[in-house]
Parts: sequence; structure tokens; C-alpha cells
Amino acid sequence: MDSQTEEIKRRLDIREFIGQYLQLKKAGQNWRGLCPFHSEKTPSFMVNPERQIYKCFGCGEGGDIFSFVEKIEALNFYDSLKFLAERAGVELKTLSGQKGFGPSGDSKLKLYKLNLSAARLFHALLIKHPSGKAALEYAKARGITSEAIKRFLIGYAPTNNTGVKVYLTRQDFTAKEMNDAGSPERFTNRLMFPIFDTVGNVSGFTGRALTDNQEPKYLNTRETATFHKARILYGFDIAKKTIREKNMAVLVEGQMDVVMSHIASVINAVATSGTALTEDHLLLIRRQTNRVTLAFDNDDAGFKTTLKAIEMAWQLSLDTSVVTMPEGCKDAGDVVARGAKNWTGAVRGALPAYDWLWRKLSALHNPSTTIGKKELMRVLAPIVAAAADPVEKDDYIRRLARDLGVGEQAVKESVSRQQPSKPAPTSAPSGQDSVSQASREWWELLALLTLVPEKIAAAQKILAGNLGNSKIALIYEELFKWYDKHSLKVKKVALGEFMQKVDANAVDALALKFETDLSDRTVISRDIDERLKRIDVRRREKMKGDFAERIASAEKTGDIARVKELVRELQEKTR
Repeated sequence: MDSQTEEIKRRLDIREFIGQYLQLKKAGQNWRGLCPFHSEKTPSFMVNPERQIYKCFGCGEGGDIFSFVEKIEALNFYDSLKFLAERAGVELKTLSGQKGFGPSGDSKLKLYKLNLSAARLFHALLIKHPSGKAALEYAKARGITSEAIKRFLIGYAPTNNTGVKVYLTRQDFTAKEMNDAGSPERFTNRLMFPIFDTVGNVSGFTGRALTDNQEPKYLNTRETATFHKARILYGFDIAKKTIREKNMAVLVEGQMDVVMSHIASVINAVATSGTALTEDHLLLIRRQTNRVTLAFDNDDAGFKTTLKAIEMAWQLSLDTSVVTMPEGCKDAGDVVARGAKNWTGAVRGALPAYDWLWRKLSALHNPSTTIGKKELMRVLAPIVAAAADPVEKDDYIRRLARDLGVGEQAVKESVSRQQPSKPAPTSAPSGQDSVSQASREWWELLALLTLVPEKIAAAQKILAGNLGNSKIALIYEELFKWYDKHSLKVKKVALGEFMQKVDANAVDALALKFETDLSDRTVISRDIDERLKRIDVRRREKMKGDFAERIASAEKTGDIARVKELVRELQEKTR
């Protein structure tokens, strides 16, 4: 199995793979991004392509590409291995040469495959089968192009769903697996939108009713091991690349709006799937960009949704703007129906969130009256209070005071009285669990030496015999033994043999941080020199103190010979 995992690692670049989940930017020899495992404002998640490892210095999560998949996809080891093997083109075999191995339990991978099979069947029924003709005509009448139908794998669930169940059974899926996947065969007479996760797995479906008397209008797959509406954005798998390129996401209300936006070349559009906007949705966006444009329906429900979305976005320090729908248009689809340029223009003309708020709310409540001022403050104070960035919050308070024509202090007091929603955590306990504070200095130096092993000789000269018998002292002894063996070709020999004998996770994690912070090999070497110098100075000062006490004790007893002996020994040691 080890050979298979190593083969997968050789074929898959960890930076490129993790880059499918979050935006990574070059930081020295490493790549940095916002951690997908906890909420943070300042990127502390590092990926090192050379070592093929990742580490978050905020929450402590770290490991290789396998542990990343296990964590982010909630897979066991065997399923994560299969997941990556498929992407790497590696055929998994047991030691006896048989395909497949290991327990998988209720495999999420099996559910993904089942959903994909169902999605392909629905798609074929829509574009090829007579039963899907009316649904195809409906889709075309709504402006959905053949290209968009193919890109989003849009399909049709027939009125008689018996055939769907028979088809899935023939594909070797059991009744239990169909149930665990949310029973895709239960959808009837609906236009089907497969919901893909971040990396393109079919997690579930949304089915749009094709007749007026069919309820509900939109039917979603129930919550399953693969489908969590509160954490999935429709269209995100296609949009994420453009979101990074444009440094902005456009958040619309539903699947149809996403499809129509993409047809109008607004490729960075995404939507929730029949559920309220959640913090997880916004965190998914924030891993790709710090800018979001809201484009919800132009009705009372859409207005309330926008107010709440601005509050949530400001709480996560997202630069937020809002699209104003043209007169007579309810949503993106209506705007696109008037011409693609109308939608791209509306998105470009989005107002900063505060400006949009003031324009909308001041039209409802007259800011020149006392009652209007109070009502505006009632609505806006909790939204302003949610702003996490203190500079932004102060700016909103100043502008609100100006627009209301009241004192800034009065606005500050109103804002401060608001009960804030639970804030998104911006950091987590340090991840250096295996590195105690008392010995931090020695671990850090060890990590630096693994980056520039030529400096081990200098460290050996100062540290050998002076570290006591702690765990870190024993590790340094191993390091010096390794160096004595390989000193003549230290630039060519990897530290792998040595690292196998120590807690490599702790050392690798620290090394990863130093590579990012210092980046240049010369700077790292200089840092090692300075650390060794400080250690040597402290060692000498301590030694001098010890000798001073011993000399003073000898002088008290009148042992002049002992005093002279100690002085000579001190001179020898401090040369």
C-alpha cells in the first residue's frame, strides 16, 4: 500500500489539489491561504509543494494530501485513497493483486457515483428521450441554451420514476444506497439541476416543478452524507476560477439565476440551494476572494435577505456591494432576458453596501423627521454593529451620523447597545501542540537546521554536550550522528533518515513557517547564526556565573589552590 500512496503523491501536486478548495498565494517557498478548517481573517494556512505537506498555524491542522482529503471531505482513509487514486489515474490493488481493499462502510464515494449516474440519466432523458421534450422546450423558453444545459448537466426527472430506480439498480446500486443518497428516484416531472460540490462531485439535486399546481416549486435532496445545503453553493465548482481571477463573487438567489448569469458571461455567479444564506456559504466565498456582490430578488423577501446578507458579510470583513435590479425585473433571469449586456452592466454598477442601504432605507423612512431617524437607526444600527473591521465600523458610524444629521456620539451609543451576533472566530489555539513553550527555542533551531543542513556543524560545536538529557537533547544527538555520517556530502543527502527518528510533524510544521516568513536561504542562514550566537552567549554567561559561585566558595574556605585551578579552567572554557 505504501508504494501506491507514494505513487499517488508523485502524480498529484498538493498545491494544485488544495487550490481546488481555496485560493493560495505564493509566500516565499510556500503557498498561503485562508484555512478551510476554521474561520480566520489573516491567512495562516501554508502548503509546501516540495515536502507535499500543509499546515495551519491557526488551528493546528496539518499533514499530507491524504489527511487533507480525509478532513475536508469527511472520508475514512480507504475512501480518501480511492478518491485520490481516481484523480491520479492509479489503479489500486491488494497485495495479492486483487482490485479494491479495505472497509469503506457507508462510502460517500459510492453515493457520489450514484448521484452522478442519476444525473447522467436525467440529462439523457432531457436531451434525447421523447419524455423530456416538454421539459426541454420549457428550458429553451426560459432562455437556457444547449451549451448551458450541457455545462450544468441539467436534466429531466420523468413522471413515472420506476425506470430511474430500475436503471440505478442495474448500475449495481442497492436500495439502501439510493436511500442514503437522498433517493434521487423520488423526483418526478421536474427540471433537474445536479448540485456539485467544490471539486465537482454530484452531491444532490434541486428539481424545478414544470407545472403550476406542482408543489413545492423547488424540491431539494434531503440532507445526506454528501448533501448539506448550508455548506454548498450552486455553480461554485465552475465559478471559483473566475471568482479568483476577477477577485469577486456574485451571489444570486437560485439555480436558474446562476445558469442565466453564466449565459450572460457573468461566470463568477453562485447561489444557495433553497436555503437561507449561512456563514459557511460566505466562508466558502472568502477562501477565493474578499469581495462579494449581492444580487437577490427584487421583492420584499429578497430585500430582507439582502439586509441579513450585508450584516453577515460585514461580520466576516467582506467588501460588499449590491446590485440594483432594473425597473420591472425581479431577478437575474429577467434582466438577461432583456439582453446579456443588461445583466453585466447591472453587476458592474453595483453600489457599495452602505450606499445601497441608505438609498433603499431613506426612501422608506424620511431622514428629515425624528420618527424617520429613529426607524433608520433601528434598522441600520445592528448591521453597522456587525462590522468586524474597526476602521470600516468607524467609517459607517461617521457616515450614518452625517446622513442622519445627528451627532457621531449618539450613533456610536446606539451601535454599541446592539447585541452582536456570534462573531466568526478569527483565530484558534496555536497548532504547535507537540512543541512545548519551554523548549520552543530548541525546536525552532532544529527546524531551521533542516532547511540549511550545512549549518549543523556550527550548531554541533556550540550545543554538543550542553543540552542535558531532555527529549530535544536526544533528538539533537541523533542529528549530530546523522551529520557525522553525511558531513562530506551534506548538500546532497536528504534528512529523511534522521527525520524518521523524530517527531517530524512538529519539525516540518515549524520549518514550513520559517520558509514562508524568511523565504531566502541566506536569511535563514543568518537567522541560525544569530540564534547560535545568543545561545552561546547565554551558555557562557551561565558558565561564568557557575564558576563565580564556585570560586567565591573556595575563597571563603581559604582554598587558594582551588581558586587558581577554577580560574584556569574558566579561561580554558571561554577562549
